Amino acid sequence: MISKTEVDPQYIIGLVCDHYEVTMDEIKRQVRFQPVAKARQVAMYLISLYSDRTLVEIGVLLNRRTPATVHHAFVEIGTRILVDGDLSRDVKELREVIDGNNKMSAL
Repeated sequence: MISKTEVDPQYIIGLVCDHYEVTMDEIKRQVRFQPVAKARQVAMYLISLYSDRTLVEIGVLLNRRTPATVHHAFVEIGTRILVDGDLSRDVKELREVIDGNNKMSAL
């Protein structure tokens, strides 16, 4: 369950970078290399879930992505986790870390 406490989007981006072994610079660049693009989409998806940031604000966090790009990432990841076991596991693991840290900060 997602806490009502907003999670810092920079924390989520850093967590995703660590998980996918990409740098913060790579995830924010205009790179379409599949591993980087996947990490970027997962970051957008998780930021959408764990914050009240608008699509515009999420796009700004990831270096001028358009709201349409952020929306596409949210829909794409949300759909793919239903059929892609590896992606589903990745997102589940990241959410468990976020949820665990969110509970700790609420104490």
